Amino acid sequence: MGRPLIILLFMSAVLASTGCVIVVEDSGEVDAGWASNYAQHSREVSDANRELARSVSATLARDAILTDSDITVSARGDTVTLHGRVQSVDHLDRAVDLAVTSPGVGTVVSRMTVEVLADSAS
Repeated sequence: MGRPLIILLFMSAVLASTGCVIVVEDSGEVDAGWASNYAQHSREVSDANRELARSVSATLARDAILTDSDITVSARGDTVTLHGRVQSVDHLDRAVDLAVTSPGVGTVVSRMTVEVLADSAS
């Protein structure tokens, strides 16, 4: 092994044993800090995501048009994703409209399906 590789392995072991974490963000930005700081931040972000998902879910559940729909909500940052099924395209539009106008929502991603029942008259 070359000297630079040995130094790199040694430094990695030291950083790992001290609880130092190096994070590379989606944007390519690199940040380093203590694991406990990231754990706290992660909990706060998770709590905020859960709260936003609960809020949007409650809004959808209160809507009389969507009572027979089966919609679950997940959130990450200000992006809300709707999962499940609705009975018509109008219901799908209604769910997306309600979600996008909810406080804290910047983007809505629909992963919903429209359930079309066969016409019994045909």
